[in-house]
Amino acid sequence: MLAECGFKNIQIKPATGLLDKIAWMVSVLAFKTFSTFKRKNEKSSAIPTRNYLAVILPVYRLLNFIYAFFVKLESVVIPMALASSVLVVAKKDEDHA
Repeated sequence: MLAECGFKNIQIKPATGLLDKIAWMVSVLAFKTFSTFKRKNEKSSAIPTRNYLAVILPVYRLLNFIYAFFVKLESVVIPMALASSVLVVAKKDEDHA
């Protein structure tokens, strides 16, 4: 379809697959658990937001760095049939510009 529109050097590569789906499921479960925990302890003295963020942000950065490594690794080994996201790289032919 892209070739019919004047694109050439078309490359299609898998980007994410099962790891992406697992990460979303874990994230949703974590946020559901955290929101339930927060509601139960709402009447008690809460941790100030800036103290909470001072702990959460470095942990988030570390986990994101680790996750990115595994996503890059997965994109190399996952078959196209299991990919949930794909990258399409194409160059417009000058004749059709």
